[in-house]
Amino acid sequence: MFKPSESRIVGIWREDGIFVLLMSVLFALRYWPAFAHGQLYAPFQDNVWLYGPLFSRESEIALTGNFPYWIDTLLRGFPIYQNPDHSPTYPFYFFGLINYGKALQVLYTLSYLTCFHNFILYLNLYVMARVAGAKGLAALCGATVGLVSGNTEVYSQWITLAASWSWFPLLVAGMIRLVQTPLSIGGIVLFAVSAALICTASPSQPVIQSAFVGTIFFAAAVIWRWRRDGISTARRLFVGVFISVLIAFCLCAVALLPMFLAGQEMIRFVGNHPPVIGHASIPWESFND
Repeated sequence: MFKPSESRIVGIWREDGIFVLLMSVLFALRYWPAFAHGQLYAPFQDNVWLYGPLFSRESEIALTGNFPYWIDTLLRGFPIYQNPDHSPTYPFYFFGLINYGKALQVLYTLSYLTCFHNFILYLNLYVMARVAGAKGLAALCGATVGLVSGNTEVYSQWITLAASWSWFPLLVAGMIRLVQTPLSIGGIVLFAVSAALICTASPSQPVIQSAFVGTIFFAAAVIWRWRRDGISTARRLFVGVFISVLIAFCLCAVALLPMFLAGQEMIRFVGNHPPVIGHASIPWESFND
């Protein structure tokens, strides 16, 4: 006889295990031929001139046991601890565990890391679909479409975007779970942990867009639960979201706060136009280049 917890695990494996195995096989068929022939993800522009040098030097510093606050080999020094592009605190960059190497080797390491995050995206898309109510086969098909979509391929050219957006489906799963059971531990953990991982992977564009989506989603959800189940249920949902956001902020504050504090002095280059300083608006003409 199985204990209740063991029975639950066995039930999940029987229902989802075969689909997870199929996903692993499909993922290998999708990516293994390319790597077997020595191909790379986006061996040009940002990966060559920015992410390659940055991640190579950060991994060197982290392997010495120090935190890579500052990169001394790029330009005249580059602050990483307040960088909105990515944070060394993100656990799945594996700083302190692997050596990214130099030159061509760092491009291969970035490509392997991108594929690792694409697999995380694949699994999280499956989880999101299952939480939303899809059956196993439907969730597998939906996740596979997401894996091979053009948008996934485009974002895979930048490791920081591939890393951060790989957790977005899990964030959506947490949002759905919070609406279903507002104060459930599972929903709060899903939302808070995935939001923190998105933020530490890249505390900029993905955070802004995720916050935009979440605000609209929960505003509509609170109104819907209020009209359907009354003010007490809507209040419980609001409390659950507040707790989740607070936990997420505490988890990612190490990446978020330094960026906010340095925001007034940051420089954003916008193509052929003069750079934007601090919180100044980007000229409309820049979007038409």
